[in-house]
Amino acid sequence: MAIGVDQYAAGICYRRQLPYHVVLPCADQYRLWPDRWQQNWKFLVKHAATVETLHPSYVNGCLHQRNNVMISRSQICLAVWDGRSSGGTVHAVTKARKHGLKILVFNPTSLVISDLDD
Repeated sequence: MAIGVDQYAAGICYRRQLPYHVVLPCADQYRLWPDRWQQNWKFLVKHAATVETLHPSYVNGCLHQRNNVMISRSQICLAVWDGRSSGGTVHAVTKARKHGLKILVFNPTSLVISDLDD
């Protein structure tokens, strides 16, 4: 559960009493983050309906592995993505396309919501 949109989404689910499921790339994902984000991560992980941890500590590729696990269990991809051609979001969107998922994108720069299937 990364800093930013991942934690915001989990927080919304928590406040609305909706179950959410967390897939962690590694148990110590938060260790280099600012304290505020570390505390938020710990709180959200504690209150998740389920938590799956892929690795005890960081290993090369674990972030992409996390994306792959989430995509393999999903029916739709909701992405907050500004269209950049590098980074974890573009990797996830590309994988979701290959997996045949419907993809809805909110661009935080333009504030446009688009359906990549159209």
